[in-house]
Amino acid sequence: MIFNFLYLVCQLTLFSIVRGAPMTPNAGPETEKWHIPDMKLHFMGPSTQTPIPWNTQSSFDSTFEFNIVFPDGKTTCTTHWPQGSPPTREISCNREASDQIFSLSPRENRNGTLNECNFVLHVRRLATHGRFYSASHAIGCNDPQVESSYLTCLSGAPFDGIRCELKGPMSVMGDLVLEARCEGC
Repeated sequence: MIFNFLYLVCQLTLFSIVRGAPMTPNAGPETEKWHIPDMKLHFMGPSTQTPIPWNTQSSFDSTFEFNIVFPDGKTTCTTHWPQGSPPTREISCNREASDQIFSLSPRENRNGTLNECNFVLHVRRLATHGRFYSASHAIGCNDPQVESSYLTCLSGAPFDGIRCELKGPMSVMGDLVLEARCEGC
């Protein structure tokens, strides 16, 4: 019985070599879809909503947080930066490892100006099967006529700045999905 099993394994191995078929299992798909169910952005904005301008006592760092669902699990990514200076360096989503990273690139509005709620989100990850995947997606705000306007940003109470979230009244209502491609595949 064991002899028959070993004979069959040898025959299949030889058949694979002759045909040129790979002898390792599939390393993973060429593409993945990553869903972002929620995203929050909080920044100072141009005004305090009072006659008093921003000063060192009332100013605060901008914050950005989003959850992303990969095929093998969910991760929260977060960062902060001095007002008006979004980070363009890669940031690890997981403090213990750098297998999931993101970065932001500033993007002009339709009128040619820059603001903190208009950017390109770049995400890169090392999947459990050893392949690297990356995706980028433009994110805008307060213009539901533009397909990348995923955020609704509203002014809060005085000195609270501007808070942005997905699927608000001034954003597109579709899901934010990143189409990731395998790097070097």
